[in-house]
Amino acid sequence: MTFRSLTMAGALLALGACGDDSSEGDDDHSHEGGADECPAELTYAASAAPVLQKYCAACHAPTTASALGAGNIIDTEARIREHGKGLYDLVLSGEMPKSGKLPDAEKTNFLDWMECSGAAAAGHDHSH
Repeated sequence: MTFRSLTMAGALLALGACGDDSSEGDDDHSHEGGADECPAELTYAASAAPVLQKYCAACHAPTTASALGAGNIIDTEARIREHGKGLYDLVLSGEMPKSGKLPDAEKTNFLDWMECSGAAAAGHDHSH
């Protein structure tokens, strides 16, 4: 079970226990946690950095972004947070990476880390 699945299960249990449906429209892709809420295996080094290096660096590194018209430099945890919501949505939808499909396991780990670390809700929404 993924972090996002666990988050949704917890939300459903909370709704059932309280009978409060004021969160209508929320889904399991809106968790706003903190770094202390991430499971031990979901770290930037294990879940995000490898994805950046393997799938993002070719277009979004400081040396290539402007030359390739990528626009945004996304090469560090701080830059992930800077583009948080928009980046999360682009990866979730499959629009990024443009270099090819992100394997499901790597996509899940990356998105789970973004959610539990709060990066998914951080920064500005630069999505299209």
